[in-house]
Amino acid sequence: MTTTGERTRTHEGGAGYLRDPKSELYLLAVSNFVGTDTFYYGGALATGSGAVT
Repeated sequence: MTTTGERTRTHEGGAGYLRDPKSELYLLAVSNFVGTDTFYYGGALATGSGAVT
């Protein structure tokens, strides 16, 4: 992953860097696995096909 080199602030006010569009797309793809368990709930609930586990 690469950054644009441009500095910004995070949502909590900390220092951060902007990522280039290709890196943003990569992060979106690998962090959005449909049907897998997440930190908060099981994959079935995330897809709307099941009850809370």
